Amino acid sequence: MGHVFISYSRKQSAIADRLEAALSSRSVAREPVSVWRDVNDLRAGESWDARIVAAIRGASLVVVLQSSDWRASQPCQKELAQARHYRRPILELDAAALSRESMDAASPDGITRGADEIAAQLRRLAGSSEVTANLEVRAAAWAEGGRRGRDLMRGRALSRMLKLARSADLSDSARLYLRQSARGRRLRLLMGALAIVAVIVGEVALRVPAELQRQLEEQAVDSLRLADATSEVAAVVRTDPKRARELALSAAGDGDARNYAALLACQLALTTRLPQELSDSADFAFPDEPRPEDAAGDMAARAVPGSTRIGLTRRGQASPHAYANPGFIAFDLALSPDGRRLAALSEQGVIVYETDRGQELMVLGGATLPMGSTLSWSADGTRVAAHAPEGRTFVWDAMLETSIIADTDLWFMDVAELGDGRAAFLSRDGTVVVIDASGEKPPEIVDVLSSTQATSIARASENAVYVAALDESGDSRLWHLDLGTGESFTMSLEDGYQPLYVAASPSGVGPVAVSDGSTLLLLDATSLQSLATIETGGILAIEVDEEGRTFAGAGTTLICVEPGETSPITPQGGVVPGAQARSLAATGDGTVLAVGYGTPRGGGSRLVGYEEGVWRASSGLYPYSIPLSGACSARASAVSSDGSLFAVGLSDGTVAFLDGAGYSSYASHELSGEIRGIVFAPDGRSVVVATRDGLIARVAVNEEGLSLPSLRDALQAGVGGSTE
Repeated sequence: MGHVFISYSRKQSAIADRLEAALSSRSVAREPVSVWRDVNDLRAGESWDARIVAAIRGASLVVVLQSSDWRASQPCQKELAQARHYRRPILELDAAALSRESMDAASPDGITRGADEIAAQLRRLAGSSEVTANLEVRAAAWAEGGRRGRDLMRGRALSRMLKLARSADLSDSARLYLRQSARGRRLRLLMGALAIVAVIVGEVALRVPAELQRQLEEQAVDSLRLADATSEVAAVVRTDPKRARELALSAAGDGDARNYAALLACQLALTTRLPQELSDSADFAFPDEPRPEDAAGDMAARAVPGSTRIGLTRRGQASPHAYANPGFIAFDLALSPDGRRLAALSEQGVIVYETDRGQELMVLGGATLPMGSTLSWSADGTRVAAHAPEGRTFVWDAMLETSIIADTDLWFMDVAELGDGRAAFLSRDGTVVVIDASGEKPPEIVDVLSSTQATSIARASENAVYVAALDESGDSRLWHLDLGTGESFTMSLEDGYQPLYVAASPSGVGPVAVSDGSTLLLLDATSLQSLATIETGGILAIEVDEEGRTFAGAGTTLICVEPGETSPITPQGGVVPGAQARSLAATGDGTVLAVGYGTPRGGGSRLVGYEEGVWRASSGLYPYSIPLSGACSARASAVSSDGSLFAVGLSDGTVAFLDGAGYSSYASHELSGEIRGIVFAPDGRSVVVATRDGLIARVAVNEEGLSLPSLRDALQAGVGGSTE
């Protein structure tokens, strides 16, 4: 059991002595109550402040002996502030009431009543405070010890703490420690699984030549080594990005360019961006002093006094709609010119957040910035600079891979590829925006289909689309929209059929697929007559590939209808265990990516291929290549024209890429807002995305992100060029 910390004025030492003596005769959960007091526990030569802080941090309960002397004592007020900072349970007792003697022999005196109240409070905490106190102590040791991976919490202790943390009141440093511990466990489990696979392969290969057996054993050892190395990288990547790069370089070594674990370590080490030092900062306008608040566009940001949270408020609203939380008190705040992103400077460095939900976008590290430093955005919102009081200025690229094509007031829902690099993005109100993905022509808006809710769009021809949308009566219909003339009409379906999703082959081959969420309706592309009605359930995504195969996510699996067939088949092993297939992208050669309704980590994703007459499900998005920014369900996916690369748009603005072999993946997280449509440019070197918030943007494919040699080069440049 943890100890009780007593905060009291020296003038109440006698009362504290009596209270400690009374507590020594009591027990909670069959363990004696232990009391920590500075008079008894400090030894000569020890740091008074450090010992007090450590004792408060590890206390199961902080007892405050209230008196006028206690309230006038600065050390006592510091003790209370520390107890509140570390979220320790606090019990306030009146010192005068404790000193009163009982007038009735049958009634307990003040000290006895106080000791009973402390014991009762400890019983009510039922051990939870002891667990959280232990967490606070371990978090402090981890931070003071350089945040090493081997000091993270593991095993049953971590599992218990993660469950308790849902309802426990913890300090920001403890929550950061928990997040890193949980992340480290996931990495170890993943690396362990890779090692087990290697060992199993080794067992199976007992009959192969000895040289091959030796290679397999070495791979198993390497997997275990990389598991520990990746945990180390995760532990220091934010606080010491240069060290993270050095660790990743050491872990990757000169190994196989297709080493999955080495790729992960290198990608993880590069998640924190490093700056360049500016000699001329004329492009940035720095404030004279750090700001607790800032405003830009229709957004305002304000640091909450006495808290690490930053309130985000839209113009015209009285209270914040969301909060950003750097984990440390922010020294300075700066909103981008359009108000969509917030840069916050704290002890942890510079972190950029999106202002819609307060989610983290990126970490800008590699520079030591003391209190008094200020931030500034470039006029185009693509760079962030920090100016230190001694005169040094650092600048980071805040949008390495993304450029904005258009900022509209539309609510995008879906996209259809039209061919020749053109794509039609559908808005909720029925507006269609035609984009030249090659970037040679400006966007074209077709606004003739008025609807209160449009849900899905598919190619009908090079200049026409099908749209599932509500009509004036509120019924969902399938519309045909000519993008050249602007003419539209509703199409006749089965009586009472309410289409939610529509899909058609980008090559014009095969059926038009329609679904109301429960049934899959296949229509002849020429006559639009019904070919088949397939009863299923839980449909959230449908797709028709270039060869006319129809795919549908049905519940937690995938069904496929081959060209000319009317009965579905199911790939071996299902597709997304534990989650529904929320988005599909098919190559046209019998390969499809199915992404789960939940996050790619928890909901899963699978790359499914047709091999030797059998559908087989293999790996999908690499779980830890996706930034840990909260829930990020998949809403859109696409595949390059040569089938070599998949792209997935997530609900937090992340764009994830997966190579066509299902081997490696990486993610770009520079946008805010849920991505609802995504298409590849004709050259395959970028994708165009549309968000629910009305942004249309181009995201470059980082070709180095999937290559271990290229990642090594980028890490080496960071190690040599860091300004740490």
